[in-house]
Order: sequence, then structure tokens, then C-alpha cells
Amino acid sequence: MKILGIQNGALLQRTGDFCETVLQTSDTDTLTSDIGEIRKTADHMWLLTGIPVGGPYTVTLTDGKERMTYHDIYVGDLWLLAGQSNMEGAGWVREKDINYAADPSPLIRAFYLNDTWRPATAQLHQLWDSKDSAHRRAFAADKAGKEARNLHITDFPPAPQRRGVGPGFFFAEELYRQTGIPQGVIPCAVGGAPIEMWIPTETDDNYYTAAYRRIIACGQRIRGIFWYQGEGFGGDKDAYKTLFESMRRGFSALCGTDDLPAIMVQTFRSTIPGILNNNEAAYIWSRYRNYLRDICRECRNMAVVATNDLDLDDCIHLSADAQEKLGKRAADAMRYLTEGVGCAEPEIESITMYPHACITEWSELRIRYRNLRGHLTSIGFPSGFMISEGDEMPSVGFIQHISLVDDEVRIRFELTHDELRRKDLWYGFGHHFHCTILDEGGHPLLSQGPIPLSDIAFIKDPSLT
Repeated sequence: MKILGIQNGALLQRTGDFCETVLQTSDTDTLTSDIGEIRKTADHMWLLTGIPVGGPYTVTLTDGKERMTYHDIYVGDLWLLAGQSNMEGAGWVREKDINYAADPSPLIRAFYLNDTWRPATAQLHQLWDSKDSAHRRAFAADKAGKEARNLHITDFPPAPQRRGVGPGFFFAEELYRQTGIPQGVIPCAVGGAPIEMWIPTETDDNYYTAAYRRIIACGQRIRGIFWYQGEGFGGDKDAYKTLFESMRRGFSALCGTDDLPAIMVQTFRSTIPGILNNNEAAYIWSRYRNYLRDICRECRNMAVVATNDLDLDDCIHLSADAQEKLGKRAADAMRYLTEGVGCAEPEIESITMYPHACITEWSELRIRYRNLRGHLTSIGFPSGFMISEGDEMPSVGFIQHISLVDDEVRIRFELTHDELRRKDLWYGFGHHFHCTILDEGGHPLLSQGPIPLSDIAFIKDPSLT
């Protein structure tokens, strides 16, 4: 008897306080379970329910002739990890990651790319182990490219593997810390993956079809999607929204739900010279960060988190420390999205223009934020804001000073209010910036811009406010 949807070590997705898992059989019309409840939903299709959140459990299934027993079964929340290299992970492995991997928690689990369940660690994506041809092609192409450039590579799989830390484990770890509910992840990200490789297809195998197959192998139910992708996208917002939503609708339909919750990540900075010195690319990346912010406002069950305060381990990939911070803030965002716990990411509530107290030729912007976990603070001196006019590149020109007062950012300019009205405001523009502002809960301001200042209210007498 062959059963798809459960195996030793699996984490089954919960609905409420009990599991809901789709099983598939190929050679039986009868199936019973010694725990929970099971009912037939279609030919060779079964729904396993009634196993409480927690574990480990031993589950025995029988068709009346043959028995299959599965050990170390858990019930909790299961998440798809999708996107490209920063989700796949390229952070350098730290000593704490090695120590944890030697004694991992059984309550935080991963369905690894070799289609086996094990306790999750900081290194989740091993493409060389994947059973999906799209993954194998991607790994072979990456390896061939490195060999062609005479880059040093060890035998594969690398031993010891020194890189590969992504945000997925820390996302699950933080959700477990906050809820006490077992957590599982399905790693599916691929470095360099364009979003076009993540949309449904009937003719070719791609990263979508690989993830689709893996979700079925995990019981055809997940709680949501953690998505980090887009460094190479140069199209417009509606095009990206259409592509992403086609993917999300496909996974949602597979899981029998509407609008699976999804967390998106704004792209970080890059110090690759060919990117760094490309002004057009700087605008493309900045627009893309706005796209994600706008898409998450326009669509149900979506939220976006920032990365602009984090650090790199190479010229384009987040460090292991940064990945840990990102995973935790994405967990906060997902809990707010799915359970209403905490608050959404910091957002601008209002912008007001004031005159300088002594010099009438100078002006001050006061930008008030909502959704803060405590007051605004900064890592070192507050920075990250720039201004531009017309087609000029944004810069810190004319910015004298930035201060933080409770929920406000106050920026003083060596410009009159009429001159300032001709400007656009940016936060976290381009590929290389220094953003340091976050709330006391550790959540940074989202990158955004351009924000036209032409219609910003000017308060002539600050004493009246």
C-alpha cells in the first residue's frame, strides 16, 4: 500500500486545534486510522482529521489487508518558503548554528529537498538533493557557472558546508517561541529565480510545479507563504501583482482555501559594482520596493517587511545575523496577519511642513508614523532619507539634521518651504543606503518614495499645533 501525504517525522497542518491532511492512495478503496478520523473525499483521496495540535504521535493506517505505521508525527503550522537566493540563504554559518544543528528541537521541522522530514536547522536548502528536475537544472547551471569562472568550489554536497543560512528557520523558530505550536517549513527557494518560474504551467516543470508537488507530499495543506524575490524584476507593479497572484491562487486552490496569507520582503541593498553604478537599476529597485508595499495594501492577507537596516555577508546576500532578524520580524508580521496579534509594519500617517524657529529660509518636515511598537529609535544617528527634484538622483543634499521625537521623524532642510515643495522625499533609495530608523520593537521603517512634497501642509505657527 502506498500513501502520499504522510511519512515518518511529518508535521501535519492544523485547522483550529486538530490536523487536516489530504492523503492519496493508489491501490485501495478502504482506509482507516487508529488515531483521529479519516473519511473518503474522492477516488483514492482521504481527509485525515482529529489529531490534536502537538506530538509526537504514532499513526497507523490500514486498508484491511496491509498496515502502515508512521512515527514522530506532529500537528501544527506549515509554511512554504519561496523566492530566490536570499530566501534560499547564503549567510555564513555561525558557531551558534552549528551548535543548534547538533541538538535541534523536534518541534521545529522541515521537509527537506530530498523529500524527508527532519528537525529544521539554519541551512534548509540543499538543491543537489532535490528530486525535482527544475531544482537539479538550477543547481547544475550554478555549479557550471562557478567552474567556468574558476571559482573555488568544494565537492558537493559541501563538507563542511560553510554557507546557506536563510530566514526560514528563524521564522519558524520565532513562531514556535510565540505560540508553543509545532512549526514546519517546506524549503523551495532557488537562487536567481525570476518570478516567471513561479507561476502555474501546464507544459513545463518549473519552481511552481516543484513546490506544488512538495505541498501535496506534505498533505496538501499549508498555513501560508514566506516570499523573498524580485531583485531582477524590471516590469511594472500590475505585471508583478498578476504573476504573484497567479501563484498564490494556485497554491490556495490546492489547499482548499482563499488567499493564503503571504509575507513579502522588500529587496535589500547591493554593492556589486555593475549594479551599484547603474542609476537606472537604482530606480528600478526602489520602484520595486514600492510595488511590494502597494500590492500588500491592495490584496487580502498580505504584508511586507523591510530589510533596509540589515547587513550583508557578500555583495548581495544578507548575513546570517540579518537573516535571523528578518525571520523574526516576518514571524511577527505573519502572526498579525493570521491572528491579529501585535501590529502591522510602521507606516506614514502624516507629513507636515514647519518653518525653522529662527531662520525663515529653512524648513522642517515632521513625518508621523503609526503601527509602532514603542517610540522611534535608531542604530546610531538617524539616517536613510533623501530628496530629489525632477530627474536628478536622490541625495542627502540640503538635509541638515534628522531627529526622532516619539512617533515622529523630524528632518531639517536648508530650503524654504516653497523650495522644499518642489522636491520628492525618499527613504532607502537605490542600492546603497544607510537606513537606521526603527521602532523599539525592532521593526524598521519601510523603504518608499518618491513622496511628492508639493501638497504638504505648511504650518506657519507651530504653537497652534
